[in-house]
Amino acid sequence: MIRFRMEIVLKILVLVHSVLCVDLSRYEQLNIEISEDVRTTDCNRTLQNLEDLILETSKRIFNITSGKVQLRNVVIKLPGSWEADNCAPPTLRHDADDVASPDFLVQESHPLLGDRLPWTVQHEGCGQPGRQTELPTGFLTNHAAEEEEDRATLLMKEWLKLKFGVFEEDGFQGDPLYPSLVKEGKENITNSGCLHKVQGVCPREDYKEDLPTKQNVLCSRRSVLSVLDDTLADVASNTTSNVTSRMISVLGSPAFLPVNFRYVVPRQHNRILIVLDRTSSMGMNNRWSLLHRELFRLISSLPDNTEVGIITFGQRPSVTLMPTVLSAENREGVYGRIPRRHLDEEEACLDCAMRLASETMRTGGNRGSIILITASATRPTEFEQMVARIRLDRIPVYTVTFEKSLFYETRLLGEFGSTYVVHEKQHDILAGTINLSDIFTRILNSVSSGAAGPSLQKFHEEQRISDDSSMVTGSLVVEESLRDNVWVQITSPDRDDIEMFELTSPTGKLFQFPNYEHGLVYFRLTGRQEPGIWTYRARLFKKEQHVRVSVIAMAEPSHRDSFNLETWTSVNHEGVNALNTPVKLFARLTSHVSQVINAEVVATIHRPGDSEPVSVVLRDSGTGYPDITRGDGVYSAYFTQFTSEPGFYSVVVSVRNKDGGALLPRLSSEPTVNNSTSSCCGSSLPFTYTVPLPQFTRFTLSGSFFVKEGSQFYLRQGSPTRNDVFPPSRITDFQLANYLDNSLYVTLKWTAPGNDYDFGQAFRYEIRCYTNREALREENFTDMGILVHTSLIPIPETYGTEQRSTVGIPWPNEVFYYAIVAYDEEGNRGEVSNVVSVFAEETPATLPPTPEADETGREDDLYPVHESLPLTAPDNDTLIYVVSGIVSAILVVILVILLTALFRSKWSSPVKANNAGKIYVKDGDTSSLGGTLKRIVSMPDIDKEQKVWKDSDSCEKTSIPKSPVPSISDNLSWRYVSRAVGQEMVGVHREYSHHQNHHNSSSTDSSMYSSNDSETTASAEFVLGGGPEPRISVMEDYTVYRDLSHLDSMNQDYFSFSQLPQELQGVSIVPYSPGYDIVESSKRRHVSLV
Repeated sequence: MIRFRMEIVLKILVLVHSVLCVDLSRYEQLNIEISEDVRTTDCNRTLQNLEDLILETSKRIFNITSGKVQLRNVVIKLPGSWEADNCAPPTLRHDADDVASPDFLVQESHPLLGDRLPWTVQHEGCGQPGRQTELPTGFLTNHAAEEEEDRATLLMKEWLKLKFGVFEEDGFQGDPLYPSLVKEGKENITNSGCLHKVQGVCPREDYKEDLPTKQNVLCSRRSVLSVLDDTLADVASNTTSNVTSRMISVLGSPAFLPVNFRYVVPRQHNRILIVLDRTSSMGMNNRWSLLHRELFRLISSLPDNTEVGIITFGQRPSVTLMPTVLSAENREGVYGRIPRRHLDEEEACLDCAMRLASETMRTGGNRGSIILITASATRPTEFEQMVARIRLDRIPVYTVTFEKSLFYETRLLGEFGSTYVVHEKQHDILAGTINLSDIFTRILNSVSSGAAGPSLQKFHEEQRISDDSSMVTGSLVVEESLRDNVWVQITSPDRDDIEMFELTSPTGKLFQFPNYEHGLVYFRLTGRQEPGIWTYRARLFKKEQHVRVSVIAMAEPSHRDSFNLETWTSVNHEGVNALNTPVKLFARLTSHVSQVINAEVVATIHRPGDSEPVSVVLRDSGTGYPDITRGDGVYSAYFTQFTSEPGFYSVVVSVRNKDGGALLPRLSSEPTVNNSTSSCCGSSLPFTYTVPLPQFTRFTLSGSFFVKEGSQFYLRQGSPTRNDVFPPSRITDFQLANYLDNSLYVTLKWTAPGNDYDFGQAFRYEIRCYTNREALREENFTDMGILVHTSLIPIPETYGTEQRSTVGIPWPNEVFYYAIVAYDEEGNRGEVSNVVSVFAEETPATLPPTPEADETGREDDLYPVHESLPLTAPDNDTLIYVVSGIVSAILVVILVILLTALFRSKWSSPVKANNAGKIYVKDGDTSSLGGTLKRIVSMPDIDKEQKVWKDSDSCEKTSIPKSPVPSISDNLSWRYVSRAVGQEMVGVHREYSHHQNHHNSSSTDSSMYSSNDSETTASAEFVLGGGPEPRISVMEDYTVYRDLSHLDSMNQDYFSFSQLPQELQGVSIVPYSPGYDIVESSKRRHVSLV
């Protein structure tokens, strides 16, 4: 009985473990590949050091995740040459479980990071896995014994970046986005998330979330441990990474288990099964003949010793050719086993064919890839079982299907491979032909990547139109590093159009006998060919119209420094709802182990239906949105131009060295490492100089991605308009450019974002400031941030343009923080930028007393002067005398104005007080509120030396174009307030008359900057209660008047007409802010009425 119960418990534990392993296998499994260029010298020591390092790294992963994750299965893929050099351990297997790309790539010393630092290629944002981690061989061999623990900690941090998408919690010296020191007032603060790290990361307690580290900026102020906790939250409360470890743990806590290492080398025979649909739908749009061309080219280009099998299917599947090893003698025969005609059957048994393919793949013990070519638009009844079988066997399936004959779930077959959709254009047969050619070139490189043999790279593509004599001429460039086994092909809509095709090498050698077979006209020049400019000439059979032809050229690398282009997207095999999750496009350009920078990278996206393709520029900018690190060779862009319907999108990426701008970054010396746990990198990889590159061009295709829901459209003025749901991208390089001498103005700079992320042009900016960083966080930015006047902010320029704005500091001797956001025309707001701190120190100067100052001192109390003295050193006597003279002159001018005002006031009517309303109004114009307002505005403007901002000052000071959205502060506003004498009013600039018992001499009150949900309110306050005539404080230059006319129609809880004096009742007024009536009452702040 006890034994029976134990068996039940064990079965339950195994079942739970099998379920949880689905979630944790990507963390427990680690694939390591050793590059072919790693020397075999002391290879056994290298492998032993690698095992020791991985074991120590696993212990640190176990500790940092509190036992939830540890490395359990490590597969190390060795170069094929190591087996011959006696560098393979006895447990070596000829296996092919290298379906996924390697997690760790061991290679030569990095040209920028040397042989001491590993680094992770991170192409996406926070929480997203990286591309791979690169380990230099020196990291495994050149170290002292005491550095073992530090190296394990460093490798653990790179593993966390790779698997969890976290970043460095420290700044980097000289980095423009993530500096090592941050200026806060007079102090320089170390830019780090914590003072002391534990196991290489910051502890949860006392984490400095507001400092501009790469982790804080890209992960919304969350620490590394916080991201780990969120990612592992689903399994953290249930079990550890291995249920068995909980069983054998005496105290019930997770137990660390040893790592299982397995060594493999590439298979001697790479197996490929071609599963070909023969139903009648394959005869549409010339599909069958086009497929025959590409299958011939595929079989002709596969490496020797590749096993090829062929399965065809209609209503029933059949094995046309069992897996056969390719050789020079039998390639034509293998291709000949492909049926020449399709069937008349309409029904296709796809699940039957895939079941037969799985069984055939297991024959002989070799595993490989399946190339599925189908035009079936009917979902098989046993589709779920078919997908489950592929997932269980982990078979890479490369599906080729046609846009007009498919079912959307086809994409699920490509979980370990890819899905490629042929976009058939009825009006452009040639485009579909090129599309199919690119697909099979990409599949060729994918299925042969694990076998010996170089990849085929497309370096030339152009379309030409025949002239009046039916001739087509042109040229192409064969590169020095890409000139082995050159393939040049010419294609026309009708394969019988080509009468003659010739090639001429740079030295004048003529090639005039191309191959005319299987619907292709091509040259295949085996061996290494001449580099330089080649010319071609073709003659077509005469037709009444000119004929458009396509010429493409491909070759294999002839040198290890040949340029390699990889492309992919952020969408997996399941697809994406693009309206909720932005689609990102990626391309990585390298030359051996070096990254290539400043290349021109353009993605052409073929969209569903009859929509025309669109082009998007990919950039290596390092702004974080979307490109993570500049100089890493990864170029990125957002894609937002979706159609209205769901469907498949295909991406073709072209890269070229435009005008010689592409460069290789280099360091003049070995990179210095501050300590043994320093990591790479900030916003850019470090380099001190660059090496120019020769001209080159590459083309490659990414797998098709599926969009579940397209864009929504509506009619605007009779034309369809896309409903814009994409905001501008976040600005991450908001910086202080400079202080303006002797003033409270600073210049800020940033790089312009796009309208839809990085595409297009934004509509307007909004800059806000405050005295602490918390007020500028995403959740507080609109409610708490003090808005900078729109007249000071420029109109957004095109993406990537540097822009500047000169803004005022509210008052000196206190740190102010600034942040910026961008809006598009639909009101979509981007994320809040990084925060900039600004500090202006003002040293008061002692002015010598003068008789004039003594005589006018009492009068000045009526109009207090807010002196903004120059920001200079106190021992600059000459400048002090100059300032003293200027201040004295200003005092004299103010005195004249005051005397004039006092003289005119003696002739004005007496003030009539209303005992109930507590507001004083001139008797001379009691019939109209407008008359009162006119006299208020007729008061002399207070200039910027008194630290009151004016629109006229701002516009005259700079030539910055004004934002298209008018500021609320452009309008005159005042507020009615019922309060006792001397009560403070929030959000209103205060000035005191001479009858008060104290005098405020500060430059500018913080309440001068009132915050609002949309704009800063310019307020004019009537001082209530008895006493002398109230003073009006004008914060900004009022130049626009509005007769606000419908406040009486609104039910405003903050205002009642019964509170107005009898003389003002009946006046028709409205709120000052357009749309204020739709703002939630809880968000209404600093209410002002005109």
